[in-house]
Amino acid sequence: MEKLQDVSSDSKEEGDDGMDPKSTEYETLGPDTEIASSSQADVMETTAQSVIVQTKVISEEATTSGVNVECRICGDKASGFHYGVHACEGCKGFFRRTIRMKLEYEKCERNCKIQKKNRNKCQYCRFQKCLALGMSHNAIRFGRMPEAEKKKLVAGLLAGEATTVQNPQIADLKSLAKHVYDAYLKNFNMTKKKARDILSGKATKDPPFVIHDMETLWQAEKNLVWKQSVNGIPNKDIEVHVFHRCQCTTVETVRELT
Repeated sequence: MEKLQDVSSDSKEEGDDGMDPKSTEYETLGPDTEIASSSQADVMETTAQSVIVQTKVISEEATTSGVNVECRICGDKASGFHYGVHACEGCKGFFRRTIRMKLEYEKCERNCKIQKKNRNKCQYCRFQKCLALGMSHNAIRFGRMPEAEKKKLVAGLLAGEATTVQNPQIADLKSLAKHVYDAYLKNFNMTKKKARDILSGKATKDPPFVIHDMETLWQAEKNLVWKQSVNGIPNKDIEVHVFHRCQCTTVETVRELT
């Protein structure tokens, strides 16, 4: 019995001795893990701060550069260099959907003018303009405006401003064009809507006489020319006479303008 007690006591002592290094190991591992976690948190904070700083720098560069490139398709503000052309987000998405989904639009032969306000009306003409300006599915992965292209555009804009400042003749021509445009708006009240109403016959208040076919041409000749002549003009000479009068009127108009 004494031997058994001695063996049990020895085993307890050995067990206690065996637990002590493990416990010390756990005690030593505790602060190390805390240090590792704290270092990871510091790394995360530094990376987040670096990302924030980079985004701020990029935004400041974008605002200070003053680059405002128009979309070559519709004239809206371009978001980058997409598919080989400076394009906005709308035209970029339209071209991507058309190419990837292999869409076919109803053919249009009116050669519609694509602008920001009406770019969704005629999809056929919009897609044809994209192709005509050089948009290609091979440039899908080209991405946004590259830095070299951006610097080139900035240099071109600055050079254009410098030439306009240095060349006073260009400034004079621009001011002259502005004066002519303002004078036209002031003295002529004809708009596109009024012209469409007149040409379509929808004008109600004293619409002017419009020549749009041979019948109206003959009618104009009878009303305007034959009343001034005593004997009248032979029928075979009507077209020649009208053409001659149009030439004279055109020459007089050009002479007055120049």
